[in-house]
Amino acid sequence: MADDFIRVGGVDEVHTICFRGCSGSPNKTPGAYHLGFTADLKHYLSLLSSSTPNARVFLSGFSLGANVVLKCLGELGDSASSLNIAGAALTCVPYDCEVCQPAVDGAGFNRKVYSRNFLKTLIKKTAEQHSRGLMDGIENFDMDSVTRCKTIGDFDNAVVAPIYGFSDKLDYYRRTSCLPYLKDIRAPFYVVNAMDDPFFDNSCYPSASSINELSGGDYMRVNYPEFGGHCGFMYHDDGEGGELRDDWMTKELARFVKAVDTSLSSSSTSS
Repeated sequence: MADDFIRVGGVDEVHTICFRGCSGSPNKTPGAYHLGFTADLKHYLSLLSSSTPNARVFLSGFSLGANVVLKCLGELGDSASSLNIAGAALTCVPYDCEVCQPAVDGAGFNRKVYSRNFLKTLIKKTAEQHSRGLMDGIENFDMDSVTRCKTIGDFDNAVVAPIYGFSDKLDYYRRTSCLPYLKDIRAPFYVVNAMDDPFFDNSCYPSASSINELSGGDYMRVNYPEFGGHCGFMYHDDGEGGELRDDWMTKELARFVKAVDTSLSSSSTSS
């Protein structure tokens, strides 16, 4: 993605933000990140706008990270421009986490391969934090309940909810889903979501027209191709019977960034 944003999108720099606990260094505080954890992103955007006040900033993300970006933009609303945010290009957005979460823990590949292996890493990190005493004093946290978790949903109930003050996993999903925040976004954004994403229920995918009507603007663009899976779209046919070409999705996101950037540059020149 970074390479295509530079080569295709024409951006000067790509800054990558790791969620807490994902950079190789253990956290010094309980927990790590969650579907709606926007504080770190806002902090970094503030630092960036202070250090490079004339930079035009575009945001991107995928899966959970895409949800965080869109929720953040909705929370910022009109103030996004004060942070030099010019737009966003995202993929695999879990618009409604309550609706989509059952698919993540669903029978078959999702549970046996993805959820089971991801859950092992989550439990391991939680046990490590517990051993350092970071979970001491957290109401309703019980390490025995954590070790008994069989699904991501179980983990959200046992760990995410008590650490971050949600009453349970449903409260967590409802309060962190980006869907209710889309109408408040005041920067152009583009979402590419596959209709066959195995982790989502595509019935919750909103149309751009419905969100733009609510926002009173023309900020949202979507592309919901029939195929692509979750963070897929890796190759596509060249249309001439030749070999499959390289990553379409990242280039598609980069093209949107390029288009918005060009439009803004033209507007500033003409004015």
